[in-house]
Amino acid sequence: MAGRGTQHKKQLHKKQEKTLPKPQASKPAPVKKKVAVVVGKAYTLEEIQSLLADLSGQNTDREIAAVVEFAENQGAISEAAATAPEVSGTEIMELVIAAVLKNQSKILTQFEVQRKVKALSFIAKSSAIPPETAKKAESALVRINPTKTELKETKQEPALVKTPYTPAQVKTLVQNLESRIKEVKIPAAIQFIVDYPKIAPTVAKIPMLTVTTVTNKAVEVIKDNTDAVISSMVAKKMRPALIFLSSLSQVPIAIQKKAHAAAEKLKVSLPKPGEATKVRPLARAPGEDVESLRSKDYSPFELSALCNGFGSTERVRVVATAIEFLKNYDIIAKAVSKTPEYTITDVSKLAVAAIDNHLDAILKQLAKKRDVNAVRFLAESSKFSSNARKRAAKLLKLMSNPFADRKK
Repeated sequence: MAGRGTQHKKQLHKKQEKTLPKPQASKPAPVKKKVAVVVGKAYTLEEIQSLLADLSGQNTDREIAAVVEFAENQGAISEAAATAPEVSGTEIMELVIAAVLKNQSKILTQFEVQRKVKALSFIAKSSAIPPETAKKAESALVRINPTKTELKETKQEPALVKTPYTPAQVKTLVQNLESRIKEVKIPAAIQFIVDYPKIAPTVAKIPMLTVTTVTNKAVEVIKDNTDAVISSMVAKKMRPALIFLSSLSQVPIAIQKKAHAAAEKLKVSLPKPGEATKVRPLARAPGEDVESLRSKDYSPFELSALCNGFGSTERVRVVATAIEFLKNYDIIAKAVSKTPEYTITDVSKLAVAAIDNHLDAILKQLAKKRDVNAVRFLAESSKFSSNARKRAAKLLKLMSNPFADRKK
């Protein structure tokens, strides 16, 4: 019996030894790290709108910085765009590609010098980027890291394009581009420009067909029917697509200029002196400021009045309109997204110009009203000029000082 007891104890001891390594073998730490890397920073609608503004603006440095931001935060931007009905993932991709094509030489040189590996990898691996541009980015990556002589990874699908074309749809599009009937091939060329980010990844997977080949077919149609193509795009307010068209190197310079001019015409323009819309006074309590009174949404009439206010010859009205924009940006952006006559990019440009021209008066009013949120928005949003942001940041520090009022 004693022998059996000893044997039983030995068996128990062996079982305990076998169970000891288990806690070390099932560490959950790597899983947590993976999630953190994928999620990244969370993007707000305001930040997405700001990114769009930088991509569709006239400032080359901001366009390039926006490409870097997109390349380094594709997952977070994709997630934010998917949950915001005001934002189009295809539109973002169109503008990113257009920015890369328009500033190709400067972007590739700058990214190589600054060793922007993620940004270069995006250009090299994205199926939506033209092959010749992708090859140049790949060469830059090899020069940065000679030990990696080639980029063998498969082409990446554009992060923001949820429904790429099927091979059958691409083949139908190509057939339409080759049609002799104008009513068939002109819409096909426009379709190619508008849906380029959705089309390019599928084309790359079809044997005996390349993105360059399809692009050239579309360009031939555009060259032969320039006025019809551009006027149709203008009528449908396809501004991002026009910007993309103006950046295509395969398109003749004259057509690029026409597309750019058409995109500019779709912008919200400042009213001429004397043409400002009469503003209907808003009902408010005695002593309440107009810009602080805001319903849950802006009507088309109110948006028109807001845009007119930025270009008013009355300094007081411009200042009040700019402050209204700073206080109610999220509501304004939401309302603008529902109105075909305006885009948040163009309204923001009007606001930025008004703020730069009346910065002292605006900051004085914000300080007087102790409107910390509006000042913080002005200080932190990349859509405003560096001078305005710096001045607002200084004011923000003063406003956070409890003894600031004593200096008055």
